[in-house]
Amino acid sequence: QSLGYENTATFSAMLRTNIKTEKERHAKEKKRAAILDELVKGATISYPTLLREYELDDMEARIKDDLMRIGRTFDEYIAEVKKTREELRSDWKDAADKRARTRLILSEIARTEKLDADPAELAHELEHAKKQYSSADPGVLRTNIAHALRNEAVLKFLETV
Repeated sequence: QSLGYENTATFSAMLRTNIKTEKERHAKEKKRAAILDELVKGATISYPTLLREYELDDMEARIKDDLMRIGRTFDEYIAEVKKTREELRSDWKDAADKRARTRLILSEIARTEKLDADPAELAHELEHAKKQYSSADPGVLRTNIAHALRNEAVLKFLETV
């Protein structure tokens, strides 16, 4: 009851549901990763190095954000792993290349299949994000959410073909 459940049966049922949901989510992510791996592996794509740099910048920004949330700095992190920023970015080049190729493939599939974010879902997610990230630029938020929702639509499409 101190956890907010009426009794142990309710808690147990909720726990089972959560475990089942988590297993389903993990299986879905694994399936999607396999689909994307096959697409990237089979694709011949050339792109400007600027796109890989964008992905490297994004990866660095994400790790900095994650570190900030746990009260650490990027400088502390690179000292701990005993690498320079440039060495880390060099280590990440393959992952950044894969991300760039995946981004281009998903964009092309969305364009070809005329897949886009659902306007109602975009509006809903944007309102939620504005509350959570009140200081963020609304245009940037909208672009990022629309991009994520479009990619979700593409992944759902790929799961059915």
